[in-house]
Amino acid sequence: MSGIAGISRGGQASLVKNMLEKMAYRGHGQPHIIERQNITLGVIRNSPETIKHPSMIPERAVWDGPRPPLPFEDQIRLARGAFSLASANHAGLLLARDALGIRPLYYSHTADGALCFASEVKAILDLTRKIHEFRPGYWLGADEIPHRFYDPAIAPPEDLPIASLAKRLNILLEQAVLRQIDGPVMGSWLSGGLDSSAIAALVRPHLDQLHTIAGGMDGAPDLEYARHVAEFLIADHHDVIVTRPGLLK
Repeated sequence: MSGIAGISRGGQASLVKNMLEKMAYRGHGQPHIIERQNITLGVIRNSPETIKHPSMIPERAVWDGPRPPLPFEDQIRLARGAFSLASANHAGLLLARDALGIRPLYYSHTADGALCFASEVKAILDLTRKIHEFRPGYWLGADEIPHRFYDPAIAPPEDLPIASLAKRLNILLEQAVLRQIDGPVMGSWLSGGLDSSAIAALVRPHLDQLHTIAGGMDGAPDLEYARHVAEFLIADHHDVIVTRPGLLK
């Protein structure tokens, strides 16, 4: 996980650094700032990433993801990994996001029309309040027109009994959860809702110890529901209470 931010205007290193500071937890060390083609880009990385790209790429692009595509239309069309990417190309700023939207990306325009972007909404709030999520499977170039490079195929419905479909879904979900296990003790976010409760229930039989964590304001219903689920699963539960102004207790 890394954090990226930028704006289609040159000489904005201080502004972009401030944007990165708002999501500093996404990385470690000093931000890397790029200024070229009247564009300012920045990234704060979680860890050094080794990629098989020409050495000039890190001097013109920033990304979140282990193996982003080269910042060119023909390469982006072939990309299938998890990434969000921004590049200062000769024609202008290029943005792209992976086909499934695994890596986050948001964008907007400032009052004077400059295109800005970041991995998180809060990094753009000082510039504008009209913020959009960058759609998965799209890239955007100097014309600022979103172009789709991947359209997930929708399989036709299978004519099988509901019980058979439910059993198959359960197997697929359990396989996906088991791929994330790397030890006898694991942790999982838990809101008490269907999705997080199902994940915790699927992983619990395969662990010696499960820690569940719920976050919210004091008295939030999610906290109560999460405790009930954790008790049922015999998990070690932890509440994270958010207090004003965003401090934890």
